[in-house]
Amino acid sequence: MSWMKNALGRFVQKERSSPEPVYEPVLRPKCKKNASMQGFTLIELIVVMVVAALLALAAYPSYVNRIQKSKRMDGKGALLQLELTQEKWRANHISYTDVLGSGGLELASLSADGYYSVAINNGSADATGYIATATGLDGQSDDVEGSVSCATLTLTVSAGGSSKTPVECW
Repeated sequence: MSWMKNALGRFVQKERSSPEPVYEPVLRPKCKKNASMQGFTLIELIVVMVVAALLALAAYPSYVNRIQKSKRMDGKGALLQLELTQEKWRANHISYTDVLGSGGLELASLSADGYYSVAINNGSADATGYIATATGLDGQSDDVEGSVSCATLTLTVSAGGSSKTPVECW
């Protein structure tokens, strides 16, 4: 019931037509702490860290191998660029050249990303071919594919054909 003023200004009691909802506080039961809900033990954390370290030790050599393999593309790209430039040179001259810089192919002695040093073997360039090498610098000098060292990539052009060694690295 509620009180309200009537037309004459007197307070009268009136019943409500629809009851208002009554909100009561909800009491939640408190959780009881027991031994199984206290967290991880130090031994459990150490075991997890040891397992993670073992997984990292197993994966690291494979990771390094993949990085070296991706950097090897820099040396391959440099030798293939040199081959293309040599063919352009040969189309306009009597023989291939062994000069990379000015007065020759106008190429840098380092690969595009700087992981390999590129050179044409002195005296190897003649009318029928040449021998070019890309030698790995820094971490690339340890690059291997299986049991074969990929520290030095070689491109040999002779009599219109080319060979790339070591084959496993190409």
